[in-house]
Amino acid sequence: MGYEHLEMKAVDYIKKMLDESFRVMLNPKKHWKDVNTSADLLEMGWFMFYLPGFLLVFLAIFLGDLLFESEYGFLFTDTIIKAIRKVLHLSLMLWAANMLIFEISKSFHVPVSHENSRKMASYALLPVLFVTIVAGLFPFMDIVGLVGFYSLYLVYSALNLLYDIHFKKNTSYVIVLLSSLFLAFAFIGFLLSKLTALIIY
Repeated sequence: MGYEHLEMKAVDYIKKMLDESFRVMLNPKKHWKDVNTSADLLEMGWFMFYLPGFLLVFLAIFLGDLLFESEYGFLFTDTIIKAIRKVLHLSLMLWAANMLIFEISKSFHVPVSHENSRKMASYALLPVLFVTIVAGLFPFMDIVGLVGFYSLYLVYSALNLLYDIHFKKNTSYVIVLLSSLFLAFAFIGFLLSKLTALIIY
């Protein structure tokens, strides 16, 4: 009975996560309007919110490498390292986005709270999570880099709706924040790729 109850709660949680994920990706303006007026899954913490996604990333990469093996065949150790790198990449992007949104906003006197910087970072990176899962399963469809730009738009849309930030009125703030996020994401990806190459080769 206990196991069945736990299984139902897990399924319900994943359904809610998927629902919130597609809402923010497909209709960000409505999502940001609603997010401050109702309880959301991020109350459990961003790691618990992303945990099902992390597990799916790991599984997708494993299956993708198994189905579309390289010219050298399926390499179990390489696949595990790659999966760990992807999960670590997402985790570091979340941490960097949360920190940069809060600290840069504070420097420009934009009153973004710790809670809202966490929400912006977590929801804005959902497109990257989903594309990482798809690219893991189908390696030839890797467009994670391009989807990262949509994540930057989601951050801007949140600032626009929650704090009345407009590019024309707050040009310096928007440029510094979005450029910092872009450079941080690129640096994290580059650093992890180099470290992975050193470990594998």
